[in-house]
Parts: sequence; C-alpha cells; structure tokens
Amino acid sequence: MSDSFLTSRLTAIVKKINLEDLTEARGYRAILFSTQSKYLVGLNFNRNNSFEGSFTGVLETVASVDRNGVTLTIAPFNPLTEVKAPAGTTHFRFINSISTISDYAYNSVTKVYEPIEPSLNELSKVVYSDYIELAPGITPEITVLSELAGSPELTTDVSLISCVAIEYYQKAGNGYYPFSVGNSMKIKNVF
Repeated sequence: MSDSFLTSRLTAIVKKINLEDLTEARGYRAILFSTQSKYLVGLNFNRNNSFEGSFTGVLETVASVDRNGVTLTIAPFNPLTEVKAPAGTTHFRFINSISTISDYAYNSVTKVYEPIEPSLNELSKVVYSDYIELAPGITPEITVLSELAGSPELTTDVSLISCVAIEYYQKAGNGYYPFSVGNSMKIKNVF
C-alpha cells in the first residue's frame, strides 16, 4: 500500500520531530513522537493513491481510555459513489491497524538512538472488516475494533498510531482474491 518513497518521507518526518527538541544540544536531541504527532497525522502511505482518493465517506477513529485499542467507525455510505475501486473489483474491506512507537533518546555510551520504552515499542494489531460488496445501496454503519494483545499500559513516552486502509478484492467462486493495485492506507490519528 506504499509508494517507493515512503521510507524517505518518514525519515524526513522523524528529522522534523527530532529538530523540535530544544532541550538537548544538536546531535543529542530526542525524538519525541508523543509531543510532535502532528507531523505523522494524515500521512498517506502512497502519494499517488491516497486514502481520501479511494474512499470519500465519513469515518473516525477513537482510542480506548487506556490507549491500547482503537475503534474505527465508518458511517453508512453508498459503495458505488463513495468508493473509487479499480476495474474488476467486486468487494472491498476496511483495515484498522494500530501500532505503538516509543519516544527515542540518544545514548551517549552506545552512540545510537534507543527507545525510552523498549518493551512497549513496536506492538501492533491489524483487524479487517467483513467483505463488503461493491454494489448499489447504503451500507449499515461499520465498526472495526483493534486492541493490543495483553492490554499493555502505555506510558506518556509511547504513542499509539492509528492507521486506516481500504483493500480491494475480486470474488471468484467462494474465494476472494486481493488486488495488488489501488489499495491505500493513511495514518488517521496518533493517540
């Protein structure tokens, strides 16, 4: 779901976040995702195929009180007018993906950046909606809950990244076959 420049775009964002820390000298500044999430929110994984270009309906993501789960809610919509699917699509699904990222601090002994909360860094969970037919009519409200395993207690040095995606399929017989093109994902929120 990403373009070939996603890594370089993410690197540029991390550098911006790094430059925001004015408490340390240059070269030793922390990378504080928890206070600078504004740089991540809205990032489309593929510039040429944005999530907004694929789905024009209304959706929201809401984190649980303890920030270890996110509920994706999609308001009722007409698939034929609010989903821009590739030719041949018969069905699609929404994806609610969450992951954690710790703030990073420079370790002067090892001379590398290390996560402040290593045990809470890089946790993730991906949950798919049911298959939805690309057909006339209005869908009911769709809810997709994604929760981190073990209900970890996230500290203030850890951010929960909420991504939403849409993936397209063609049904043949009883099987659903994913498309390799047209799928899109973006960072919707950081909690």
